[in-house]
Amino acid sequence: ALPILVMIVGSSNSFYYAVIKSVRREVGYPIREFFKNFKRTLKDGLIFNVILILWAVLLWFNLQIITHTQITAVKVLYIIYFIIIALTVAWVVYLIPVLSRFDVPRLKMAKMSLMMIFFQPIKTVILVVVPVAVVALAIYKLPVACLAFIPGVWIYMSTWLIEPVLKRFMGKPSDDSNKE
Repeated sequence: ALPILVMIVGSSNSFYYAVIKSVRREVGYPIREFFKNFKRTLKDGLIFNVILILWAVLLWFNLQIITHTQITAVKVLYIIYFIIIALTVAWVVYLIPVLSRFDVPRLKMAKMSLMMIFFQPIKTVILVVVPVAVVALAIYKLPVACLAFIPGVWIYMSTWLIEPVLKRFMGKPSDDSNKE
């Protein structure tokens, strides 16, 4: 389970890249595009994974402390933690496409992903709530076999929401550049 956890951002961004390039734009082959992007973004994906794992552990420990304390403001702290977790999930939702599409320093990727959360708040809510609802539905109501198809369908559908947000951060292409 640990190798999967450590590779989740790298594989997710490569999956997004392969869907955009091969399925939506019909350029290249999905598996080839996946591994090309995976190799290109492996280091950054691992670094972001480690950061996210450490962040999740920190949040979990703090949540355990809050749960076992007798302070009266515990409901307020739970609400604050819910907001922090929702913002973290939203940040990751945008980080994955940013990592797949931009060759910029990591700090700039992190900042861009954070800013994207607030550019299109309705899209952000959809991008966070729908996958959570679909996973819950898949776990409790759908056959397990559906789990094989849900990520691909969701990535494809989410590209229609994410790409307009990403385009706000892309420079104008030059005439001699190829459409990557």
